[in-house]
Amino acid sequence: MTKETCVACSVPLCKRDIENHHFPVPKAAGGKETVPLCRSCHNMVHRVPLNDWPQDWSAKAFYQMGREGRLFLLKALYIHALTEFERKAK
Repeated sequence: MTKETCVACSVPLCKRDIENHHFPVPKAAGGKETVPLCRSCHNMVHRVPLNDWPQDWSAKAFYQMGREGRLFLLKALYIHALTEFERKAK
């Protein structure tokens, strides 16, 4: 029997420890596909605001990604910045 692993930190997960994270489309936006995360990583994704994310983590992750990952992250941060700008402009 193969155990699933957290897609963020690769820790092996027992069935009872899996927290399904809606990705790539958030549940609130109608997303149905999920990926397995451990409780700690799922907490980090949902409860730590992007502006409070540890900068050393961001830089390290960015430079370890392949081209597709970097482009995806750049696009996501661009959309986040636009959304924040529009929200503050109201």
